[in-house]
Amino acid sequence: MSAQQSISPLIAFFGLPNSGKSTLLNRLTSSKTAIVAREAHTTRDLNYGETEWDGMYLRFVDTGGLVPDPQDKIQKQIQIKSWLALQDADILVWVIDRKQNPATIHDSIIQKVFKTNKPVLICINKVDDPNIAMGIQDYAHLGGFDFVNISATNSLGTGELLDILSQKSLELGFQKITHKDIPFDDSNKSVKRSKSKELSTDKEGNFVVLRENTEDGPGMFYSSKVEEVINPIKNIIIDLGGTLFPPNNYDIVNKKLLEFLGNQKKAGLKIYFLTNLSGDVLQKRIQSLPDLFDGGMASIDEQIAKPNPEFFKELIEHYSINPKESIFFDDNHLNVLAARDLGFWAKQYLYDKTNPSSFLENIIFDKLVQNPEPPKIIMLGKPNVGKSSLFNALVEKDIQIVTEIAGTTLSVNDYLLERKSQYKYESEQEGICFEVDRFKKYLVLDTTGIRKPGQRTMGVESFATYRSIESAHRSDVICFVMDVSTPITHQDQVVAGICQEAGKGIVLVLNKVDLIDEDEKAAFLKSFSHKFAFLKIDNVVWVSATKKIGLKQFWQKVDQALVDRGKVIPREDVRKLFNYLMKKKQPNKLRNKKRPVVYDLIYTGGNPPTFELLVKDKTAIHWSWVRFLENTIRKQFRFTASGLKVKLVQVDRKKS
Repeated sequence: MSAQQSISPLIAFFGLPNSGKSTLLNRLTSSKTAIVAREAHTTRDLNYGETEWDGMYLRFVDTGGLVPDPQDKIQKQIQIKSWLALQDADILVWVIDRKQNPATIHDSIIQKVFKTNKPVLICINKVDDPNIAMGIQDYAHLGGFDFVNISATNSLGTGELLDILSQKSLELGFQKITHKDIPFDDSNKSVKRSKSKELSTDKEGNFVVLRENTEDGPGMFYSSKVEEVINPIKNIIIDLGGTLFPPNNYDIVNKKLLEFLGNQKKAGLKIYFLTNLSGDVLQKRIQSLPDLFDGGMASIDEQIAKPNPEFFKELIEHYSINPKESIFFDDNHLNVLAARDLGFWAKQYLYDKTNPSSFLENIIFDKLVQNPEPPKIIMLGKPNVGKSSLFNALVEKDIQIVTEIAGTTLSVNDYLLERKSQYKYESEQEGICFEVDRFKKYLVLDTTGIRKPGQRTMGVESFATYRSIESAHRSDVICFVMDVSTPITHQDQVVAGICQEAGKGIVLVLNKVDLIDEDEKAAFLKSFSHKFAFLKIDNVVWVSATKKIGLKQFWQKVDQALVDRGKVIPREDVRKLFNYLMKKKQPNKLRNKKRPVVYDLIYTGGNPPTFELLVKDKTAIHWSWVRFLENTIRKQFRFTASGLKVKLVQVDRKKS
């Protein structure tokens, strides 16, 4: 049993449909993970959650309602996945509606539960009044190790339930969490900090939730006690060529960075270098910086080069450096990623554009996470276009239920995926050219099919659609999935409108390409460009989820969308475009308005790419000119795979 598993029992909720399993999951995890409705069979796929109770970290999985004789295709798939979840769990919680007669529970279900050989807790739900609590004698034949009355809706008895589960977990050999139990070492590289789930915000003893995939299921969470809010930084490691010395000119030193390093050395920090520079150039440059470095390594001496992680490890071992107490600056993004994988606080240093003091300050005062959250990649589309099939193909697991019945998926499910990517490293100055493998993480989300508002049924489908749209607005890349074997419909346009409104990176995923020929592909693209011109996206991939065609190209398009979404555009390039537009095509004067006055165009940053147009009067600028400006920006800076925003900002120059 691993360190992660030894402190994290998996507890499965099971029972008949509408017994309150999903409500109980949401109540214990203080979330809205599972969709809750009065209709039976609302839960189809598995829902996961987690909580901490009395020092014990508990993980939960909510299953679909068990029935003795499933009839339709979806119900059969639900039963298979539910029983598999029960086999994987450590403790089973049998959730039973108080109003249900226990004698009516089918013998086949009882026998299957016995065969799992797992401890079973009998949990009687919907006991809203303690005076109507049920007695254990009527449920003794179910064979549970304990018995509890609760109300998931109003929290009655949930504390007693958690007490029983914690005690049983200890009896099974699981441990209470302590800081040393959390595997932060380099062998566990899938650990990620999650901003979205915090158990406490206290400065002393607060909890954060870390996430990784385990053998027990996709995207598990577990909590870690944070003992220090202020991060102790003791070391700074820097690259030389392109960082301390300007790119292509090693006879000049970066005075701002040199001053920063000198100040940090006076403050007690140690300064090291890690470089791929050749021996002659290196020796000359180091001699010009006496007493700055406490040590360092060069690739020519070690016969190894960045971004090979072994080069970083040699520095760590030689100087006894703790990566979590160290900052690494380099002008090459691959080197930064390699350092970050080993636990360094790492940042790409763009010469004369990066403020190292601000980066250090943000680390010290806990304003940054050491490893950013993985990007969220969401599947969006109308019903039955193959979103769940594509989801299963991408994660290479049979997680989602897939049938030809439209509307099979009724929730938003996710999976933390790690895939290997190969990068080419080449430097003429350093005389190095090689390829390096890296593991990149993505959080992939599957959603319910989105239909036009008038076609949605009230209740589960409407709520599931709302959750899907909400998730799209919190994602990084939207994969707009379309079925190319059927004509484009108004439902596709509804989804396209959601994609445009969200302003995220977009990948147009044309699924079921194995069912059409080249002429039909050309006809589909022509129809798409006519009906979806408003999207202004040129990031298309042809796939077949069932045949696993185009999956490699899919990830290339996703990475392109992430690059577009986080582009860094120099101020001088934006100013050149603004000056050109002011000479060639200024906004026209509107009737009953003064002549429009435009002061400047500013790029405020990515995620999503946002530009601010500083004007004297926003009402004097016609919307068509703003649209023209947006199209010009998109073309000039090649935003082919991301939405972007142009905001009008009214400025009073006298006050400014």
